[in-house]
Amino acid sequence: MIAGRLTYCHCVFLLVIVVSFFSCNQKISKEQDHEDKVSLWLHQTQNDNHSLTKRKFYLDSAYTYANTLTNDSIKKSYLATIAYRAFQLKDPELFMAANQKTLDLATSYGDNTVKADAHWNYGAFYLQKECYDSAYYHYNEALNLYQRIPAPYYTGKMLYNMAIVHSRIKDYTACEVLLFQAITILEPLKKHKQLYYCYNLLGIVYYELNEPERSIEYYTMAMNNLRKIGCTELLNAHLNNNLGILFQDQKQYDRSLFYFDNALKMLDLKTTDPALYARLKDNVAYTRLLMKDPTINENDFYPALYLRDSLNKQTGVVTSMLHLAAYFAFKKNTERAISLAKEALQKARKIKNNSETLKSLKFLSKVDPSSKSSYLEEFSILTERIHNHERKVRNKFARVRYETNKYIERTKTLTTQRLWIISVSVVVFILLATTYFYYREIARNRMLHLENQQQHIRNKLLYQENQKHKALQKERERISKVLHGKILGDMAGFRISWFRLPLTGPPEIMQEHKENIEKLREYEQQIRDASHKLHKMASAIENNFIEEIEKLIQTRCNTINMKYYLNNDSGIPWKAVPLMIKNHLYNIIEEGVRNCIIHAQAKHLKICLSYREPEIQLTMADDGKGIKKQETTHGIGLSHIESNVKELNGRFVIESKPGKGTILHIRIPLTKI
Repeated sequence: MIAGRLTYCHCVFLLVIVVSFFSCNQKISKEQDHEDKVSLWLHQTQNDNHSLTKRKFYLDSAYTYANTLTNDSIKKSYLATIAYRAFQLKDPELFMAANQKTLDLATSYGDNTVKADAHWNYGAFYLQKECYDSAYYHYNEALNLYQRIPAPYYTGKMLYNMAIVHSRIKDYTACEVLLFQAITILEPLKKHKQLYYCYNLLGIVYYELNEPERSIEYYTMAMNNLRKIGCTELLNAHLNNNLGILFQDQKQYDRSLFYFDNALKMLDLKTTDPALYARLKDNVAYTRLLMKDPTINENDFYPALYLRDSLNKQTGVVTSMLHLAAYFAFKKNTERAISLAKEALQKARKIKNNSETLKSLKFLSKVDPSSKSSYLEEFSILTERIHNHERKVRNKFARVRYETNKYIERTKTLTTQRLWIISVSVVVFILLATTYFYYREIARNRMLHLENQQQHIRNKLLYQENQKHKALQKERERISKVLHGKILGDMAGFRISWFRLPLTGPPEIMQEHKENIEKLREYEQQIRDASHKLHKMASAIENNFIEEIEKLIQTRCNTINMKYYLNNDSGIPWKAVPLMIKNHLYNIIEEGVRNCIIHAQAKHLKICLSYREPEIQLTMADDGKGIKKQETTHGIGLSHIESNVKELNGRFVIESKPGKGTILHIRIPLTKI
C-alpha cells in the first residue's frame, strides 16, 4: 500500500516537471519568434522600393511586437531603433511613443548611453518642428550625459547641435562659443566630417554678422576638412552654394557665379539632392539679374520654381517667386511684380515663415508705393514680434543653463565633501608640501627681486643713454645755430668787405683774388648746407624716423638706379622707441645700403622692419654677388653694423652665398638694452 502511494507521488512530480519544461520552451520559442518578427519588420522599413505608407506600417508592426518582448535589454535596443526610424519616416506619434518608452527603460536601468541617445532624438525632433526651447533642453540633457560617460565625440556633436539652435534664433555669440568648444574636442579626435559642419556653420554665423573676411576664413577651413574625407561631393556642393551666396551679398557677382557653377558640376545633383539643385539654379538666375545680365529672362527662373513646387519645398517656392518678381520689377512690369510678390506673401504667411514674410513685405513696400505705409507697418509689427519671441526663447535657454549649472554645483558640493574626508588622511603630506613650496617661493621671490633690480639698472642706463643722445641732438641744434647765425654772418661780411677793397695789381693777382672770394662763397654755402642738415637731423630722426629712412634709401639707391622696397610694420610703436635705438638703426641701415651699393653690385634691395614683441626685427636682402666667408669676419662695413647691434644687445645673423645675394637678420630688443 505504501509502495503504491510512493509510485503515485513520483508520477505526479515527473508530470509537473515535464509540463513546466514544455511551457518554458514554448515561452522561449514565442519570445524568439517575436524578436525575429521585429527584426524582419525593421529590415522592411529600410527598403526604398516600398511606399512610405507601407514602410510606416512595417514600423508600426515592429513597435507592436517589440512591446511584447520580456527581455528589457533587447526591448530597449529595438525601441531605440524604432524611434529613430520613425523620426526618419516623419511619423511623429510613433516616434514620441517609442522614444519615451526607450527613455523610461534606459532611466530605470541606468543606461546613460541609450538615455543620451533618446534625448538626442528628442532634440532633433523638436529642432525639425522649430520648437527651439525643447530642442535645446534635450540636446543639453544629452550633452550632460555624454560628458558623464564620457563620450567626447558625441559631446562635440551635441555642442554643435546646440549651436544650430542658437543660430536659428540669431543668438550668434552663444552659437560661436559652443562651436569653438566643439572644435576643441573634435580636432584631437580628427573627426573631419563633423569639423566640416562646425566650420561651415561658423562661416554662416560670420556671414550673418557681416564679417565676410572671417566667414571666408572658416569656409576655407571647412573645405580643408572636407578634402580629408571621402564621398564629399554633395557636402562640397553645399559649401560652394554658401560661398556663392556670400559673394553675391558682397556684389562680387563673377565670383558668386563661379561657386554656384562649381556646385552644379556635381554628377547627378538633380537626382541626389533636387532641393539643392533647385536652390543653385535659382541663385544663378538671381545673381545674373543682380549683375544686370542683358540675356536674363523669366524662363531662367521657372525651372527652379517648378522643381521646388514638385518637391513641396514651400519656402523655396516663396524665394523663387520673390526673385521672379524682382525680375519683372527690373523689366518695369510693375503689375506682374506686385502680383507675384503678393502671392509669395500669402504663401509665406500660410507656411508661417517669418523670414520670407519680411522679405515679401519689404519688396512690396518698394514696388507698390500706394500701399507702402501698410506694408512697412506690418513689417515693423512682425519684426518686433519675432524679436520678442527670440528673446523669450533665449531666456528659456538661460534658465536651462542656470538649472544645469545648479545641478553641477550640487554635484561639486558632494564631491567636495568626499574630498574633504580624503584630505584629512593626507594632511601631513600637505603640510610638508606647503613648507617646501613656501621656502621655494621665498627663494623664487629673491630671484625675482634681483632680476627687478637688474632691470631697474638697465632702464636707468637706457634712460641715461637716451638723455645723452638727446643732449647730442641739442648740441647739433646749437652748432647749427652758431654756424648759421654767427659764423656764416661773419664770413659773409668778410667776403663782401674783401670784394669791395680797391685792390690793384697784375691781372693774374686780381684773378686769384676773385677766385679766392668765389671759394669763400662756396665755403659759406657748404657751411649753410651743413647747418641745415644738422638742424634737420636734430629732430627728424626722432619725430619722422621712417620718412628719414626712406629718404636715405631713395637718395642712395637712385645714384646707381637700384630698385628698392621698404616695408614698415604699422605695429611698431615708433613713438615709444628710444632715440638711441633709432639712431643706431639709422646707422645700421645706412651702412647696410652703402655696403650693398659699393660691394654687392645688386639690382634690387628689400628692407623690412617688423615687430615681434619685445623685439624690432630688421631684414635687409639684396640680389648681389654675395659675401665670401672671410669677408663676413673681417669686413669693415659689417663690423660697423655688428658694433651698432651689440650696443643695443641685439642679435646679428648673415645669410649669404657667392652669386646668390645676401640677407642680414637683425633683432633689437626693446626691454633688455
